[in-house]
Amino acid sequence: MMGGGWPVLALLSCTLTAAGCATGGAPGREPASRLPAPAETGSAACFVRRLVTSFTVLDDTNLVVFAPSRTEAFHVRIRPAAPEMAGAAALAFTSRGHQVCGAAEDAVFFGQERSAPRHAITGVSRLSEAALNELLALTALAASEPG
Repeated sequence: MMGGGWPVLALLSCTLTAAGCATGGAPGREPASRLPAPAETGSAACFVRRLVTSFTVLDDTNLVVFAPSRTEAFHVRIRPAAPEMAGAAALAFTSRGHQVCGAAEDAVFFGQERSAPRHAITGVSRLSEAALNELLALTALAASEPG
């Protein structure tokens, strides 16, 4: 646990599937993700924040966290977009309790500084192996499309 009582998951090697593959939007508006919302990829779920062992960045508003192992995958959507997520080697979740479910007080920040910007978690779903593979395939497809 890092100082101040905030558990930080320091990962030596974060799996980066794709970065910056969100579509463009109108000036002043956040880009819309090309990926489906968590409610469309699996059933609503919670994970224990201290059990997160790794994560995969899908785009600047979506990631998959594995808690406690790669067989327990969760699709997480955040807001606002976090372009810094692509190069993050560590992340930490904050919540009122020990579980992250997408409630109003649930948030994530990237890096190990407590002063890092927090991003609200707007949805969490439990992914089956098939849903995880489909989400990763959609991410790869979006990354290969121009602009």
